Parts: sequence; structure tokens; C-alpha cells
Amino acid sequence: MRWASSTKAQAHFDVPWAAKYVSNNPCIRFIAIDDQKRNLEFPECGPSMVVHISVPFGVKHLEEANEQVEPIILVKLNKLLPGLPQPDSIKCQKWRYLQVRGVTQKGVLLYYFIE
Repeated sequence: MRWASSTKAQAHFDVPWAAKYVSNNPCIRFIAIDDQKRNLEFPECGPSMVVHISVPFGVKHLEEANEQVEPIILVKLNKLLPGLPQPDSIKCQKWRYLQVRGVTQKGVLLYYFIE
């Protein structure tokens, strides 16, 4: 899910990090303030947030429409980060291949696949 605030240049996310792994939430696994994470500045527009869900949540809701799942994610996100500014737009992107599960001793990434 990408949370973009493109016309609200004064909006900001009041968090002390650019990216955060969330281990204690059944829905949300990773949050990034995308412009900060990429070290970009766009003074004419507001910030962009990217939210990744957990594997179990993704498996449970894989076949549901984005319009059904988006409100659930937003409720969970607002509980984690109360006081978020109202977004100008939200784009929910469904992925069948979700998270990195680990790295082998040879540096090979292991992915969790959903099919």
C-alpha cells in the first residue's frame, strides 16, 4: 500500500525513523517513509508512505478485492501511527510473492511464496 500526500506539502509523518520493521502486528510488517528512506526531497509535494503487510494477513486476504482489504489495513495503520494526515491518494498493490524469510550462509535470499 502506498500512502501518498502529493498536494499537501506541509504534511509530514511525525516518526523518528525512515523505515521500520513491525514484528508485533498481525497485519502490518514494514512501514517506510519513502522519500526519507530514499533520501529525496520534494518541497512542492508532501511525503509518501509505503506499508507492507504480514505473510499470514496476505495469505488470508489474497483473493479479496483491494477495496475490501484497504480499510482493514488503514485501521491497523492508524492504531500503530495515530494522527496520520489524510492522504491525497492510496494505491493498494497485491503481491503474490511477499517477504524475505532469511538469508543462507552463501547470501542467497529465501522468499515466502504464496500460490
